[in-house]
Amino acid sequence: MYLHIGNDFVLNEKDIIGVFDFDHIATSRFTMEYLKLLEEENRLVSVSEEIPKSFVLAVTDGMEVGYLSPLASRTIQNRKGLIL
Repeated sequence: MYLHIGNDFVLNEKDIIGVFDFDHIATSRFTMEYLKLLEEENRLVSVSEEIPKSFVLAVTDGMEVGYLSPLASRTIQNRKGLIL
């Protein structure tokens, strides 16, 4: 099954590690360092020009890739059937 995370981006559900609220993770120094590392290694994808509302971590081609989505984490989770 595939999951739409914003604009024309879809991910295979089995590849998704987690969906996180961007405002919540942005307060963590460790998470921001991880996002910086992903960006430096060209493994951080912004799916929209809009301000990100969620961060989706997935495995793509055997590597962890982060996706910044304009959709709220709750919206993405509900699409997947996850209600937290």
